[in-house]
Amino acid sequence: MRCAGCEHENRDGRKFCASCGSALPELCGDCGFANEAAARFCGGCGRGLVEINAGAKGTALAEPEGDRRPVTVLFCDLVGYTRLSSVLDPEEVHALLERFFALVDATVDRFGGTIDKHIGDAAMGLFGAPLARGNDAERAVRAALEIQASVPALASGLPSTLAVHIGIAAGEVMASSVGSQHHRRYTVTGEAANVAARLLDRATGGETLVSDAVYQATNHVVMYEAVGPLALKGVENRIKAWRPTAMRSAAPDVHALVGRRSELGQLRAVLDACINGSSGTTLLIRGEAGIGKTRLMDELQSVAAKSGMTCTAGFVLDFGTARGHGAVRTVVASLLGLGANTTVDVAESAIEKLQQESQLRQDDALYLQDLLEIRHSDATRKLYEAMDSAARTHGKERVVTALVKSAADRRPLLIAVEDVHWADPDTLSLLAAVSRATALSRTVLVMTSRLEGDKLDGHWRSMAGEGTVVTIDLAPLSPEDARSIARRFIDVSTFADQCVERAGGNPLFLEQLLRGAGDLTDGRLPASIQSVVLARTDLLSPHDRRAIQAASVLGQRFNLPQLRTLLQEPHFVCDTLVRNVLLRPTRDGLSFAHALVREGVYGSLTNARKRELHAAAAAIFADDPVLRAEHLDRAGDAAAPRAYFAAARMQASLFRHDQAINLAARGLSLASRGREGFELAILLGDLQQDAGRGTEALDAYLRALSESADEADRCRALIGCAASNRLTARLDNALSALAEAEPLASSRDDNRALAEIHYIRGNLHFARGQLVECRSEHELALQAARGVDSPEWQARALSGLADAQYMDCRMATALRHFVDCVDLCEAHGLTRIGVPNRVMMGHCRIYTCAFDLALEDMRTAMEVAVRIGNRHAEMFAIHSIGFCLTAAGRYSEADKVQPQALELARTLKARRYEAVILCHCAEVALAKGLRGEALALARRGRDISEETGPGFVGPIVLGLLALLEEQRSDQEAALGAAEGLLERGSVGHNHFWFRRYGIERALLLEDWNEVDRHADALLVRMAEEPLIYASWVAQRGKMLARRGRGEAGETDESALNLVLAAATEIDMRIDALGASLRRATTARLS
Repeated sequence: MRCAGCEHENRDGRKFCASCGSALPELCGDCGFANEAAARFCGGCGRGLVEINAGAKGTALAEPEGDRRPVTVLFCDLVGYTRLSSVLDPEEVHALLERFFALVDATVDRFGGTIDKHIGDAAMGLFGAPLARGNDAERAVRAALEIQASVPALASGLPSTLAVHIGIAAGEVMASSVGSQHHRRYTVTGEAANVAARLLDRATGGETLVSDAVYQATNHVVMYEAVGPLALKGVENRIKAWRPTAMRSAAPDVHALVGRRSELGQLRAVLDACINGSSGTTLLIRGEAGIGKTRLMDELQSVAAKSGMTCTAGFVLDFGTARGHGAVRTVVASLLGLGANTTVDVAESAIEKLQQESQLRQDDALYLQDLLEIRHSDATRKLYEAMDSAARTHGKERVVTALVKSAADRRPLLIAVEDVHWADPDTLSLLAAVSRATALSRTVLVMTSRLEGDKLDGHWRSMAGEGTVVTIDLAPLSPEDARSIARRFIDVSTFADQCVERAGGNPLFLEQLLRGAGDLTDGRLPASIQSVVLARTDLLSPHDRRAIQAASVLGQRFNLPQLRTLLQEPHFVCDTLVRNVLLRPTRDGLSFAHALVREGVYGSLTNARKRELHAAAAAIFADDPVLRAEHLDRAGDAAAPRAYFAAARMQASLFRHDQAINLAARGLSLASRGREGFELAILLGDLQQDAGRGTEALDAYLRALSESADEADRCRALIGCAASNRLTARLDNALSALAEAEPLASSRDDNRALAEIHYIRGNLHFARGQLVECRSEHELALQAARGVDSPEWQARALSGLADAQYMDCRMATALRHFVDCVDLCEAHGLTRIGVPNRVMMGHCRIYTCAFDLALEDMRTAMEVAVRIGNRHAEMFAIHSIGFCLTAAGRYSEADKVQPQALELARTLKARRYEAVILCHCAEVALAKGLRGEALALARRGRDISEETGPGFVGPIVLGLLALLEEQRSDQEAALGAAEGLLERGSVGHNHFWFRRYGIERALLLEDWNEVDRHADALLVRMAEEPLIYASWVAQRGKMLARRGRGEAGETDESALNLVLAAATEIDMRIDALGASLRRATTARLS
């Protein structure tokens, strides 16, 4: 509030001047008129001030309506309208005016202006109010030229030609609502409107005249003829006027890049190599804030575009999840030919078109929808939900890579991404995929990052593959280059030198200092970033200063509607802030000219003001749970923890588990004791558990345990503690937690909790080899799950029961449970649970010698695993196919499968499965006569088995080593160790495979008693549930032993032939292992 007496600027809300004590005017809350301090009614609108201003008290962010702004005013008038009115029928005159105003209004609107009023046959248009476009004078001149060209066509059917004359002027005006309580409208008042009207009077038919201010603003894009100084009625001084004739064919470029010659040379070389070669490069431009990374990237994009490259750009945002503005989404949309604000319907149509043209696999549409942030339908959501996080990430990376390669096949491609120091793990992963694509296509990926917080570290570079990554670290500009910039702004060398010294080579600091040269005095600015920013914002009007403060709360990038809502000003424009290079227009909205500008402005806010603005911003983002939670957090609002809970659940539903974990953790750190803290702790524990982070999950569940208010809460937290302890192999702790939880669940007949308790306990007994207890617990889990009608927990319990039977060598019973589990999963859409259990159905069928059915199950599961992107299940299915083929002795077929399984297992770091696959690869190598290679593979498998726990595959790998080791002592040691593991308890498949190896070794050594021992041990182990595979292997061994002793009669030979014939009929090559072993032994001895 400015004092009329001493012109001191007072803060809002004061009633008396802080400098002279005079009474300050009272602004009307409706029209903004400045009334005398004692006035009861407004001099602007006549309404009662007490009534109006009492209603405005609660609007903390409101400012008086209206502002001062540069506006370009266009007046357009028909020539000879009075004469036409005298010769035409009134209806004809009316129709002519309708056509004329339709043309003028549409043209002004198309060029970004607003029609202010129609006066008779004249129209008044505004450019820059209420919305500034940044080049409003140019838009006004372009509109004028088009109107002049279009009006003659309106004369069709008239007795004479038509022409218009136009006057355009620019200047500072007051833009506000004007009128009374009976009628008010938005318009502008000021000299520019008067000058435009007077230029209209001086222009002849078909002529447009503009003021010197318009000429100065547009002569770089418009060609003019000088008219000379004109004396205009009501204007004190003669003014220069100009006549626009046409638009220039090409506008001069912006200021040339200063300095950076060496860096630009490197960048040009990279572009040339990409354009003329078959591959590209990844570029990282790093430097401190304000050093010129964006300007150098802009120059690179300009050079690339002129060289014929396709250019696309994205920004990594620093605050919240502003959907539709993410870097990856923007780039993907651009590669698909979509705009940044493309509607969902248009995006879905583009995806459908790609599928119809066979450019996109059916399943890839799921990933592309995620990349474009389109919600999945109910039908596709279940399929996508069945995938794990790694599978979704892999699928999205594959789709992005394919889009990049496709675009680069058409034309060399430049992808620019700014501010990757703010990138989250998902964005970094996708950028690494793009980087990998540069090695295989004519693509250059260029990114900018601050030195501090740079996330493109060694780990990221390893993700980026073997392509070339070039890093350019920007140093401060040299003093001479900095003076080149200074000469654009000011000729006063002393002041310029001071600015150059204080800027320290940072172009942003220097530019901001120099732009304030007309208002600042020597020594007024400190050297810090904060003082530079505050010096710029302190020179703003109070209105604009409050606006940029509000904008700083929205983040580095925002859009105009958001800022308008925060200010409670639907017509707010940012022309002053843009003109002062504090904000800059972007394709999608607005951005601070530099991050340091935003940080400096935000840092200048008091804590109370920050809380006030963040609270208002939270209301704006009510439909964005993440942004709402972050704003409520910074507002210190008690609702923030609950908001974080909702945001975390939303992110989890979108499969963004890292973000969900971070949000839940932040919410928990703010939560009060009690229910709020409990629910957030449980959510965080569940999220960490799903991510396989047992230690972190346990911490969260322990917090929930401390917050539990009743038995139900305590039971839920204890179950979580047990599950996380199981993940970290703290079996005793897990069992203790379950022992405490079970009575709490039983007392409330909580079958849902009981199902989970018994399921976890069953798995703990499985890990300990306690088969009876394992089976019992899973039976109880199934009973409880049926009691609560939970298909998911029934399926898990059935799977657990099947595992217990499998471990106990009861493969037929295990198969029945696996079949029931898979049937239940298919009935209820539990695809993620069903896939590995279908693979296990195949495993069980191996031992009934139903090899074809086993392979069918495994291949079906593999196809589904690939479809949902579950790479672990895919690996398990492929390995199992190889396992089945090896069991059948079909080594040539297995040889085509196992290497793929081994590669996948290593990629996924599935060490336990790697050990099994190595055993089967060793058996295949033996069949190929590569005994040395087989021995090396088996030894590697043994090492991994010992590392991961020998109960899973230890006896198998040791039995194989007993076949392959060269020294008898090493063979005997392996046999003894294997039998010790079997006695202590191992998974059921170990008994089959170890005894099979033991029988073949004894046959080779002609140790007939040892053959019988292994065969009898296998038959005894299978006595309770005999299986064809075990029976055939044992019978063949025993009958060959009898033949070796010379005891075999016709009955024995007949029985042996029957076994061999039955095996041959189902393509089981039962002699294949023995034959391979004999060939290898003969070759070694020879």
